[in-house]
Amino acid sequence: MKKKIIIFLALLLVVGGLTGCSLPGKKKPKEESNTVTPAAPVILSESDLEGIADLSEVIFEEDKESLKVSDISEEKKGELARFLVKGKSWDEVTGKELTKLYQDHFGKDQTIEFQDIKCFMDHKNEEEQILYYYDKEQDKYVYNEKHPGHGGGGVEHIGSLKTFDSLEIDGTIYKYNMKILFYGKAWCYDTGGCEYGSGYKTYKDATEEKNALLNINDSKYMVDYYGPPSLEKEKLMNDYKNQLDTYQFVFEKIEGKLIFKEYKKI
Repeated sequence: MKKKIIIFLALLLVVGGLTGCSLPGKKKPKEESNTVTPAAPVILSESDLEGIADLSEVIFEEDKESLKVSDISEEKKGELARFLVKGKSWDEVTGKELTKLYQDHFGKDQTIEFQDIKCFMDHKNEEEQILYYYDKEQDKYVYNEKHPGHGGGGVEHIGSLKTFDSLEIDGTIYKYNMKILFYGKAWCYDTGGCEYGSGYKTYKDATEEKNALLNINDSKYMVDYYGPPSLEKEKLMNDYKNQLDTYQFVFEKIEGKLIFKEYKKI
């Protein structure tokens, strides 16, 4: 009988070792878990994505292939701050409010020296050229009553078309990639509509009018719905996307806000 009990206990120990069970009265030492709880996925809201796209459109300087937040000129700072104003005209917002809007998107350490806003069209003298004066005492923009208006003119310039390519998220860093097509020597009327000229891969090619990818005005992308001709931008960009350079706009999410850091051609 004693021999049978010993054999039974031996079998019990073996089974217990195989199954991970322990004998009554003995506690198995607690093992440290190697399991890592996965972090919650980073979700970019639609408003965040739209905000990145909108800021990317305005931040971009056509004649530069890279730009850090510290490189933004005072004139460009003012333009960006005014772009951020929603539901009000520029002369309804104080410089202090504009600065706060700018800091919310470009960093709390940023400052702005507000300057007069010039009309995009050429006028006879400097007094007429100013569209809005910046009044330091009132801390706001004031419309120039002597501005003569436009009268159906226009402006010749080099512009760009942009389309979203991809988004990379690395922790708090958001890298928003865009494809960019430049169009050169375009004439855009202040009453609406543009004559785009040709499309180019680089800003330099557009200024020198060489290595054109397509003639936008003579292509299937210009349509006329009983008014000024309009450009089917999405269709054009989809067709030429693979031939274009990619520009990356880098943002950091700080305290729930996307703060612009830099853009560069990659």
